[in-house]
Amino acid sequence: MMTLEQVAIVRSGRTVVQEAGFRVPEGEVWGLIGPNGGGKSSLLLAMAGLLTPHRGEVRLLGERLSHWSRAELALRVGFLPQAQHMVFPYTVHEFVAMGRIPWQRRYGKDRRRDDAAVESALQAMGMVDLAERTMVQLSGGEVQRACLGQVLAQATPLLLLDEPLAHLDLLHQTILLRRLHDLTRDGCSAVLSLHDLSLAWRFCDRLLVTGNGKATVFSVKETPELEARLRESFGLRFRFDPELGPIPAEPVVIDDRRPGVL
Repeated sequence: MMTLEQVAIVRSGRTVVQEAGFRVPEGEVWGLIGPNGGGKSSLLLAMAGLLTPHRGEVRLLGERLSHWSRAELALRVGFLPQAQHMVFPYTVHEFVAMGRIPWQRRYGKDRRRDDAAVESALQAMGMVDLAERTMVQLSGGEVQRACLGQVLAQATPLLLLDEPLAHLDLLHQTILLRRLHDLTRDGCSAVLSLHDLSLAWRFCDRLLVTGNGKATVFSVKETPELEARLRESFGLRFRFDPELGPIPAEPVVIDDRRPGVL
């Protein structure tokens, strides 16, 4: 789906990613984990073609990102930024329907297909009853759900989501993560930045850990290596212990540092 080849990212004169090299396959959900300022958002921007790497290449379906026009990328990559500011009083339905614009520009309006995609996205995010409310009337969590609905309505094979769980309650966090897994059955892939390691462990196929200039991919089964990388990245000790999960055999993340010791 997407490949990064020796990608280095510099922001404001600081190298946030020294070298990233990995391949995002079809049909997987990846959790992007790392400390604040560790390069998560920068990495997603580079993968979306919104930030030019200082060095290296990002390839989509085997082609350099520069090969694709912005219109062509919009048919293949859906991107959710970390924050959006609502200014204009679009209704929720109108806002979610904007996710269909790339398809209308390329293939013309297909009302039935567009309506079906928008309705599916509204249902997935629990926004059907709020469809005629304006965006400026929504709570922070409702705005986030509408933004996610717009990206889902875009119906791209690759989703890049920057902190998609921000402002969402526990129910809607779970709904979104389950929805992403449903999409992978059709070959869709998703990379999303997360702060909750327990959710990342439970719902993601792999973890992409940033920090200290690195971007390293781990299977969720590689617990010793993952624990070591998380300690390097966050400066904390973690362990994954299946016996301590709220559900039998479900691992959770434990910070086992002694009080006052980092």
